[in-house]
Amino acid sequence: AEDNSQCGFCITNAVDTSFSGNVARDNAWSGFRVEPTIANATDRIAFVGNVASGNGTAQGASSYDSGFGLKTTGSTLIGNVASKNLRHGIYLVDASGNSIVGNICEDNDYNNSSTYSGIYLDGVSTYNVLNDNISRRRLDTQTRQVRGININANGNDNLISDNVLTPNLLAVVDSGLRNMFTNNRGDLGNDSSFASISNSGVVALLSRIGTVKLVDVTNKYVASFSQRGSSNATKEINDTSAKFSHTAGTANSINFYYSAGNSRYEIENKSGGAIALMIFFEGGK
Repeated sequence: AEDNSQCGFCITNAVDTSFSGNVARDNAWSGFRVEPTIANATDRIAFVGNVASGNGTAQGASSYDSGFGLKTTGSTLIGNVASKNLRHGIYLVDASGNSIVGNICEDNDYNNSSTYSGIYLDGVSTYNVLNDNISRRRLDTQTRQVRGININANGNDNLISDNVLTPNLLAVVDSGLRNMFTNNRGDLGNDSSFASISNSGVVALLSRIGTVKLVDVTNKYVASFSQRGSSNATKEINDTSAKFSHTAGTANSINFYYSAGNSRYEIENKSGGAIALMIFFEGGK
């Protein structure tokens, strides 16, 4: 499907359907678009081994008009390629319970706007799994895919694991709550994440044994903690700034602790303002 005045493939009011081995190139809107009507859902769609390139060429097109623009539940994207689309590579909005696995998103935001991402979760997007994807900007000077994965403020309880997010200016931007990150490889190192946390916001981390280094990029503070896995505890190793703690609710502080009520490790921002936080992990699983 090439050079269409709207979508390459537009899927509406379909369930339990699969699309494999298709190419959508240089279409005005989305390469592949899933959009339910008010009366009918469009769920459990499988996209396997498709290619979306150069889509979203229409003037004034929306974020939906990306390589893959999807509003769906229980769907899968496996082994697809989204490259050189003018907006996002893969865009999910109000999408829950989907699996985004083994896809390649390269050189998107091809209109050079420094706005769009390889993979973007928008709206109320929850309980999605993003695993083993490659989302990167290569050496093409016409592209500005600055974010590997971007999660908006209502994107909560998602699992992001084993993704390759380099090179991008930002590996991950996470504005949601309770999203869990593990084993992602970004510009910051082999096991690192980048989170944007609002004041009083909370980010969840998987339970592991090792050392966690937190870098408050906004205020230029650094601290190291031990994380004790199934022992359900953390301990400060180094905090020369006295701007961190291992106790939930500590005022004027960034707190890394185990929450018994939520049964997970959490980082809580009580610093008094929004922060950009780098998270490095070293140790076992």
